[in-house]
Amino acid sequence: MSEEVTAVPYKERLEKGVMSNFDHAIDEVVARELDEREVWAAYSAWNFQGHVWKDRGTGEWCCEIWQYHHPIDVIRAESLEQIMTRACETYGAD
Repeated sequence: MSEEVTAVPYKERLEKGVMSNFDHAIDEVVARELDEREVWAAYSAWNFQGHVWKDRGTGEWCCEIWQYHHPIDVIRAESLEQIMTRACETYGAD
């Protein structure tokens, strides 16, 4: 089985997710850790899974969208709220 190519530049994944479409909330503690360290965290949703990190070069938040075990898109924005809004508008808010 071949390994998927991912846009996520960091190998370390945080244990806890940064946000979820279940309650449409952002975990500020995890967000702060993403902002301070070279790590990524999950974004859980019904219709997709996101891998979220902070781009150190641009200062943008990034979210690689996965569906059916394959990366399909990368959303970039100035805030995690914008990431969640764009992901929900495009891939579903459930």
